[in-house]
Order: sequence, then C-alpha cells, then structure tokens
Amino acid sequence: MWLDLLNVNGAFGPFTPERPAKENRTLVYEGQFFVEHGGLIVATSGLYDRPLRRQPAWEVGWVAAHPKHRGIGLGRAVVSAVVADAFARDSRPVILFTDDFRLPAISIYLDLGFTPSLTSNRRYPRRWEEVYAEVARYRGERGRGPAGA
Repeated sequence: MWLDLLNVNGAFGPFTPERPAKENRTLVYEGQFFVEHGGLIVATSGLYDRPLRRQPAWEVGWVAAHPKHRGIGLGRAVVSAVVADAFARDSRPVILFTDDFRLPAISIYLDLGFTPSLTSNRRYPRRWEEVYAEVARYRGERGRGPAGA
C-alpha cells in the first residue's frame, strides 16, 4: 500500500519492491506515519536517522499525498507528526530535502520553521529569493497570504 501511494504520487520516480530495501536502511520504523482513508494510505512521511555534515541528524523523508487527497492538510499533518517524533527522541538537527518547484510542500515546511540552507551553493541565495516570491504568489492564489504569514 505504501509503494502504491509513492507510485501514484509520482514525485519520486518509480518505486519497485526492491527500492525501499535500499532507501529505508536508515528509516526509524516507529517514526513512519500514515493517513488512511477507505482502506488506502493517502498520505505518508517518515523519520530517518541520517548524518548532516558527519553529525547525527533526523531527516524528514518521503512526504507524499495521494493526488485525490491533496490540498486538505494531510502533508502538514504527516510532516508535523514526524517533526514532533524527532523532537521527542533527542536533540539533533531536523532536516529535509525537497525540490524548489514543490511550492505546496515548501509552503508547509516554511510554516513549520524549516529554513533553506543557503551556503552549499553560491546560487542558492538568489534562487531562494525567487522561491520565496513564488511561494507568496502560491499562497496568495490559495488565499493564505504572503510567505511567512
């Protein structure tokens, strides 16, 4: 069921039964969260034990929502659950990775207090100015106000 959601979500490329074995070596199984509806998993995210600059960190990973169930807060719910779980475990940075065109996801991540790393690439500060403007437009279109509001 989890693979079905990741495949129908389409954001992460094809998921075969073999892929999770490789991807999930660092998954904290008790930190995997799902939303079910009608017997199907319609949203998910998980906690991963991964290093950041060779130091222990928690990573929020594989955030996905079924296309028919987007826009109703499920992504926010599963990411919030993962972040709360990470905070309850021990004091480490909580990180995530995303693509800069995933405006709905970025909007959620910014609301939850995540900030972009601007030091790993000299082009990132300029790009993130553009992303913040795009998020503000996205939020305005959805009636949510500007970024950070």
